[in-house]
Amino acid sequence: MKKTIFAASALSLVLAACGTAPTAGTWGGAVTDSAGNQVVDSSGSCVVYGAGKVADCGAAPAPEAVDAKVTLSGGVLFDFDSAALTAAGAAELDKVAAGIAAMSAVNAVSVVGHTDSRGSDEYNMALSNRRANTVAAYLASKGVENVSTSGMGESSPVADNATDEGRAQNRRVEIMISGLK
Repeated sequence: MKKTIFAASALSLVLAACGTAPTAGTWGGAVTDSAGNQVVDSSGSCVVYGAGKVADCGAAPAPEAVDAKVTLSGGVLFDFDSAALTAAGAAELDKVAAGIAAMSAVNAVSVVGHTDSRGSDEYNMALSNRRANTVAAYLASKGVENVSTSGMGESSPVADNATDEGRAQNRRVEIMISGLK
């Protein structure tokens, strides 16, 4: 009689254990470690439990959307009253171009030039357009495609034009980048 009770108890424990999902991962999926990473065997295949294979085992993560704005000082990119790129400006744009090249997909790149309030509205608008075009041409020479440009002149200051420091902040180029990482 004791053997029958022991056998019934043992069988109950085994069946109960079979009905309990493992603590790691989800039933019928890939085995995961405590950090949530999928466990792979020596051949690189996912270790699975339950029935069948796991469709997403080892799948690359979905690309991440990127909308970035890079602001570069006009004093770094250009000499005063000039649209010719400085060596320091080229070095900064090399970094921007490398970042764009590392993206899996680029939807849009927009370059916007800005000036301070010194000079006429017409002159500042023309200078901001020339600077935006210079930056776009440089990025294109580094493989960045379909760059749009615009100049805002002195119409969108980010600082007070009454001070040297404020005017320096307003002399800038903004590069907006949209795509997938």
